[in-house]
Amino acid sequence: MVFFGHVGLTAAAARLIENRTAARIDYRVVVFGSMFPDVIDKPLFMLFSGVPSGRFFTHTLLVALALLGVGVYRYVRGGGTGALAFGGAVLAHDLLDSMWVYPRSFFWPLLGWGFEPDGSADWLTGVAGIFLTNPAVYVPEAAGACIVLYMGLRVRSGGAFFRTGRYH
Repeated sequence: MVFFGHVGLTAAAARLIENRTAARIDYRVVVFGSMFPDVIDKPLFMLFSGVPSGRFFTHTLLVALALLGVGVYRYVRGGGTGALAFGGAVLAHDLLDSMWVYPRSFFWPLLGWGFEPDGSADWLTGVAGIFLTNPAVYVPEAAGACIVLYMGLRVRSGGAFFRTGRYH
């Protein structure tokens, strides 16, 4: 998954949670959290040749659970849902990336200190071909794009989304 799948599907999941609970979610936090692992890991992968893949440290279950733990702590202490939404969005990113397929990376450091290669180098060069031939990539991206478009159409004028994080 690239962008729309992560953002759209994670925002849809957050909306379902919001509809079933009394929580009010800041979707700016959800959008950033849904892309956070790639925002950190992908540039590091491109900058440092010793990094084995574009999915390593922030794609681990350890990071997602730590962020969720901080979110639960802050929520219980009356700090709102922001940190909890962020941690949940990071975990959603990992699940949408099927990180369990790379157990040494996902369960790091439980299975050793190294991260396993995930084919990121090949993916970066062949992204156009993957979008045209791999339903595991283009179906979630198309669904996510539809959700992001729907959210965009629901954004009230005057930049309320950017001030409040609400789109409905």
